[in-house]
Amino acid sequence: MAYHSSLSISYKSKWESLSSRSGYDSDMFLPEEEMEFKLPESSDINTKQLFQFFKKVMLAMGYSEKSIATGAMSVVFNCDGDEAMQRTMCEHFDLTLNEDLQGKFEEFKKTEAEWDRINKTDHKGLVAEMQRNMEETEEPSNADIPAFKNLEDESLYDDIFKRKLDQFYCLAHLVKDEFFPGYKWEGLQPATVKLLFDLTDSLSYDAMQEFKTTIDGYEEEDDKLFVPRHSLKENLKQAMEEISQETMEKNNTEPQ
Repeated sequence: MAYHSSLSISYKSKWESLSSRSGYDSDMFLPEEEMEFKLPESSDINTKQLFQFFKKVMLAMGYSEKSIATGAMSVVFNCDGDEAMQRTMCEHFDLTLNEDLQGKFEEFKKTEAEWDRINKTDHKGLVAEMQRNMEETEEPSNADIPAFKNLEDESLYDDIFKRKLDQFYCLAHLVKDEFFPGYKWEGLQPATVKLLFDLTDSLSYDAMQEFKTTIDGYEEEDDKLFVPRHSLKENLKQAMEEISQETMEKNNTEPQ
């Protein structure tokens, strides 16, 4: 059994001049008009489509866009409205109620303060630790640096490198604050910094792999050929073992 429905709205208006004079007052308006709006098939339309239909009717009746929008908003946002519904609509349309502005402002100030702290952080300690770790592990290699054809290409490479460095630093900073809240980079041991870098690298890799498998269009054919990295748990275990080993070696070499 099929369901069918239709909707029609009829609008009639008649204008009568209060003045016996003819001319400007009377010829600016139609003396009488009738309009009919129809939706021959309304069984499958949604509420947004229905409101668009009503909007056209109200525009034809002479209401402005602002008046129509005010009327639509007043269905939810009024003094007798359901507060839970109002908050749901605010969440859906990214709005904020007046009584929630103070909390939003406090949250914004905390976020701004955190970004200000990160931006003002001295990078020298982090760069020094990175340099020491590179010197302790292996000789630096320039294999990944291309032979630039001109200064413009070299400048572009420098810009990309700095952007990637900023991204990695922000991620490493989040990891550090999660495991060592309140600590500065220069106050951490080299082995601890190496552990944080390894965790950041592993989390970044795992996040990228999950993102590629979750969102269509990002997974490349070469991704299927790569050997998966160790899990985060394995990396953490290995890093902790390295820290323990370095600590033991340091204690053994110190004079008694």
